[in-house]
Amino acid sequence: MKIPSLSVIGLIAFEMPAAAADLPLKRPAAAPPVSVYNWTGCYLGGNIGGARQKTDNTLTAANGTPPYFGVAILPEISRNGTGSLESNGFIGGVQVGCNYQSGRVVWGVETDFNLMHQDDHFGGRFVYSNDPASPYYLTVSDEKKWLWTVRGRVGYTATDRVLLYVTGGFAALRMDFTQAFSEPPFTSPPDGTPQTARFSKTKDGWTLGAGLEAGLWDNWTIKAEYLYAEFDGGTVAGSFTGGVGVHRGATLSNSLSDIHLHVARVGLNYRFGGPAATRH
Repeated sequence: MKIPSLSVIGLIAFEMPAAAADLPLKRPAAAPPVSVYNWTGCYLGGNIGGARQKTDNTLTAANGTPPYFGVAILPEISRNGTGSLESNGFIGGVQVGCNYQSGRVVWGVETDFNLMHQDDHFGGRFVYSNDPASPYYLTVSDEKKWLWTVRGRVGYTATDRVLLYVTGGFAALRMDFTQAFSEPPFTSPPDGTPQTARFSKTKDGWTLGAGLEAGLWDNWTIKAEYLYAEFDGGTVAGSFTGGVGVHRGATLSNSLSDIHLHVARVGLNYRFGGPAATRH
C-alpha cells in the first residue's frame, strides 16, 4: 500500500473548506404572521334591554267666570293631580355606526332607533272634602313610545378584541301625555263638557353613557351599554264648563318636569370588511 505524499494530503485539506463554502446555507424558518384585531369599519346591529323613566307633573286648578269650584276646593284639586309618573319597561331596536382605529384609540359615530314600552298613570275617583257625596274623576297618564340617538364614541382597546368606550350626543324621545277631569252629571252634555289636557310631542334632549364591546368570531361583536338621557318638560292646560242651568268654568294647568331616562341594553353588531389586519 502506498502512502499519499504530504503534498497530496495538503491539497486535499486546502480544497475541503472551499467546497464547503459552496454548499447552500440552511436559513431559519420564517415566523408565522401575527393577526391583530382592528376596529376600523362600519357596522349594523340590533339591541335589547330595559329602561326606567321619571316625569313629575304639577297641576294647578283655577276658576273661570263664573267659578266652577269653591275657593277652598282649589288646593285639593291641584294636589290630587300632582304626582310622579315612573315606569320600567322594555326597549329594543337597531343601530348603525362606523369606527376608525388609531393605535389603541378608537373613534366612532353611531345612531340608533329604539321602540319603548313605558307608561304610567295616577289618579282615579275622588270626593270633595266639603261634600263627600259628590264624586269626581281626575286622572294623569303618560307614555314614552320611542327613543332615537345620534352619538359620538371614543374608546380604548384594553386588548385587541375588547373595547372600552364612552359615548354622548343628541337624543329625541316621543311621548304622549293626558290629564282628564269629569264630574257627572255636571260636566256631561248638554249642560257641560269634560276637561282634557293632552299632547303628543317629540322632545329633544341629550344623552351620555359608557359601554364595553368585544370581538367574537369573524365579523361579529357583542356589546353592553348604559345611557342616561334628559329631556325638557312642558306645559299643557285644558278648560271645561259644567253645571245645571248655569255654565260655570275652570282651567286645569299641568307643568311637567324634565324627563330623566336610564337605559341598559346589550347588542350584537356585524362589521363590514375583515375583522383583522395581518402583520409579519
